[in-house]
Amino acid sequence: PGSAREVTCAEEEGVCFEWLSQPKALRGGKSPAVKAARVRLGAADASGRRVPELAPDSDFTVAADMTIAALGF
Repeated sequence: PGSAREVTCAEEEGVCFEWLSQPKALRGGKSPAVKAARVRLGAADASGRRVPELAPDSDFTVAADMTIAALGF
């Protein structure tokens, strides 16, 4: 999301954000879904950014109407 306003607008339209999660696989076809895992913020790296770490046994699957594979910037 680019701004708090965009998040609010998306949520008003029914978008559900899964914060602190990492996608692992996309499933297309007749029953699209996203397989993901929860992460937690670990210690800060040299730049001061806290590094995400996979939470043990935290895999989950979210059913979707549609999935779109995209890269952020």
